[in-house]
Amino acid sequence: MNQLNSIILEGNVCKDPEIKEINGEKNLATFSIAVNRYYKKSDGNFEQETSYFDVEAWGSNYAKLIKDKAAKGVGVRIVGRLKQNRWQDKDGKMQSKIYVLAEHVEFRAVAEKKPEVKEEIQTKVKAQPNPFQPQEEEQLPKASGFDIF
Repeated sequence: MNQLNSIILEGNVCKDPEIKEINGEKNLATFSIAVNRYYKKSDGNFEQETSYFDVEAWGSNYAKLIKDKAAKGVGVRIVGRLKQNRWQDKDGKMQSKIYVLAEHVEFRAVAEKKPEVKEEIQTKVKAQPNPFQPQEEEQLPKASGFDIF
């Protein structure tokens, strides 16, 4: 039986990506994204939790797309899988890192590397309403027979 290793993340790029050329033929794009989660605490207040994920995308097509469109603050959707690297450090201790290996990348807003355009895009991204931000409790739909929260 095959085992499943699949992940879908939607968030914002944390910093401009790094593009590396490996052995003159393969390109590697690395960047980080922040994903927000909103939930209601037991005291009735809403809380925001932010998780950060490192992403790697291989191939010249992805590297070009990411170089052209990814900029800090731009919305992104990543479809891929989790990958774990393990190694032994110079002190002999085992180290481990888990990251997302992107298989599909989409951007919510187009970014260019010109500073004034990046600033304008970041302002627009911040001004867009977040569909995942919780609403006031009175505005939330109620299901019959049980409470949502």
